[in-house]
Amino acid sequence: MLTSTTLKDRPREFLAATGLPHEACARVLPAYAAASAALSPPDKTFAGTVRQRQVGGGATGVWLQPADTVLFLLG
Repeated sequence: MLTSTTLKDRPREFLAATGLPHEACARVLPAYAAASAALSPPDKTFAGTVRQRQVGGGATGVWLQPADTVLFLLG
């Protein structure tokens, strides 16, 4: 599985996977992380109700870092 940490030091492969250089992706990342945190707060579900479990309880997601999500969206 491609992750942002494995492609960070490989500029040609990063460009082939996303179509953008790493610097352009790094500029998009802070805005995406802020928007993602605002749209899905950790204490609320997608529907907007209070979660039954605390943060970290239950199954973990595949993409743990926002950079991996941005890599997937750009790819």
